[in-house]
Amino acid sequence: MRVILLAAGLSSRMNGENKLLKETGGTCLMETALTNALSYSDDVLVVTGHESERMKAFLSGFPVKTLFNKDYMQGQETSIRIALEQETGPVMILPSDLPFIRAEDYLRCEKELEGHIAARPAFNNVAGHPVALTPEAVRIYKEQESLKLRDLLIKTGCHFYEGSEASVTDIDTPEAYEAFMKR
Repeated sequence: MRVILLAAGLSSRMNGENKLLKETGGTCLMETALTNALSYSDDVLVVTGHESERMKAFLSGFPVKTLFNKDYMQGQETSIRIALEQETGPVMILPSDLPFIRAEDYLRCEKELEGHIAARPAFNNVAGHPVALTPEAVRIYKEQESLKLRDLLIKTGCHFYEGSEASVTDIDTPEAYEAFMKR
């Protein structure tokens, strides 16, 4: 199943520093996200936007496809929309700032998708990632240009299942980044 990593954002809560490419201890969030995604699937698409050239240079060392979102300043939904334009599904979508999602989390999400149109983990009643979509869900999303992924999940009766804490642990602030690097 294809994994779509969203990496187009501005990192606005990181004081203007690109959190995905910020290196500490010889690694960065993007490398962790890629390594984990590639441990599950050899079909990974990364949607770039902010600092696209820098991100593409970094990604050149990985066996992934990239897609540039020229409208990245309008929010994450534009990255989802551009990524799904050519997709037929099934796919998993997630932001690249969730470094604790491992192959087993992807595998669990894929298993939970069976018999459902969409699946998504939750932890302590907080919706998490990845979001898995069947071909039918992708088709519905593409047919309705104003439909947001969140609304698609509501409309289609997304299957929520109890996921791990990793599904909701994103790195958005300098403090969260420092805590991640200490792990």
